[in-house]
Amino acid sequence: MSLKPKKKRARAYGVHVDADLCDGCGICIFYCKPEVFSLSQELSRRGIYPAVPVAETACNNCGLCDKACPQLAIWIVERQEEES
Repeated sequence: MSLKPKKKRARAYGVHVDADLCDGCGICIFYCKPEVFSLSQELSRRGIYPAVPVAETACNNCGLCDKACPQLAIWIVERQEEES
């Protein structure tokens, strides 16, 4: 019976912004220290420049962005990635 070490899974987080809810206030950009967000270069259907994740893999799941968002347009999800 051989015991092979299991591959460890690193915790990684993804950030989603609902462009229909986002009002482009930039609060998430201010609070996000890893600089995950930027304002979009394209207008949304509401005619505003919504926040978009530009460095999603830098998210450390601190949760400040989704707690600070007055429109509740941001949520964080956990993704599973294998370490090599």
